[in-house]
Amino acid sequence: MEYKIKVKVSEEDYKKFNYDTYFHKPATIVLLILVILILAHLSLISFISFRRTERISEFFPAITLIFLYIFVFFIHWPRRLSKLYKSDRALQEEQELTLTESGITEVSARGSFSYTCEDFKKVFFGKSVISVYVAINKALLIPRHCFSSKEEEAQIESFIKEHYAKAKK
Repeated sequence: MEYKIKVKVSEEDYKKFNYDTYFHKPATIVLLILVILILAHLSLISFISFRRTERISEFFPAITLIFLYIFVFFIHWPRRLSKLYKSDRALQEEQELTLTESGITEVSARGSFSYTCEDFKKVFFGKSVISVYVAINKALLIPRHCFSSKEEEAQIESFIKEHYAKAKK
């Protein structure tokens, strides 16, 4: 069985891939909940002490941490991902991926490269992107909008699960 997919990874696809991957890890979710609880606790303590002492300077640490949190997750991180995407011209180009039982061949204007099943470190099925990792920090991205129908998407997803996900078990 062989599947050919034309892939064009947009900046939005790249960001969604990173968000899905980052927020999928249990340690990240625990850390995020911990940070939110600490911010809520500091805010509550600062608010109580502000009401008691009426000094606004005691409320500043909590406000500073809240703004820092908002800055990192809603301003800095999206800008950083945008910069990373724009720096990788190969990622921006249209590619044709050929999925076979033995691996994936990637063809673009820059050339072609073949990956075998032994090269695959893990497979991640995100909400908007399917990613096949060929290294710890490198993945072949297949945005779900590249499929012509939901049936094709389901077929290729099951094909990837059957042939590529089992490669490193």
